[in-house]
Amino acid sequence: MNELDKLREEIDRIDSEIVKLFSARMDVSEKIGQYKRENSLPVLDASREDKKLSSVVSSASDNMKPYVMALYGGIFTLSRKYQHIGVKCRKAEVSETEEIRRFYRKTVDDMKINGGPWDEIYPYMYLSDDIIDGRLWILERDGETVAAFVLSTEKRDGEDSIKWPDGNADGIFLCRICVRPDLRRNGYGTIATEYAEAMAKSLGYDFLRLYVLDNNYAAQGLYEKCGYIRLDGVR
Repeated sequence: MNELDKLREEIDRIDSEIVKLFSARMDVSEKIGQYKRENSLPVLDASREDKKLSSVVSSASDNMKPYVMALYGGIFTLSRKYQHIGVKCRKAEVSETEEIRRFYRKTVDDMKINGGPWDEIYPYMYLSDDIIDGRLWILERDGETVAAFVLSTEKRDGEDSIKWPDGNADGIFLCRICVRPDLRRNGYGTIATEYAEAMAKSLGYDFLRLYVLDNNYAAQGLYEKCGYIRLDGVR
């Protein structure tokens, strides 16, 4: 065995230990998530994460600090997602129309207070047709709706002026994404977007596209965090 093989063997041993420790950490994270659900606590505890990140970074050598920061940033994200296990996604049913309208109403009311583009017309004017046509999906946890979104193939005004990098590839639009106001900053927007991407692929679409109003800053931040890029075209 040469020196390179020995080093790789050492890496394999370390990786095996990392997987065991990571699995143990995620098991504890799942228990924390269960406790939070039972006690109506938010998944995201930004203060706790900031303190924990400062602690682990300070324990690393100077040359390793940026790598430890990146590592734990990823671990925190995965832990929050793991705590969201139990979230289910399904199509809304026509019998739920009024309930879903009330769900969206909470976000409209919140926007009236805190600012946002939705009002008495949008998105209400589309919801009934969204449900009837099977375009509206809801995310549930423990039997309660936590988020909703629409996947639409309807042509958009100005769509042809957008410089799509994928050209004329078959795409579907994500729109009217909504997270219950009291559950924001808990990762449900990201989870909803990930479900939308999965559903789009299962429906045979190559790309997920979206339009966002210039003053819908919350949606812009969500999509950019999820890796979407802004394109030239309609403003």
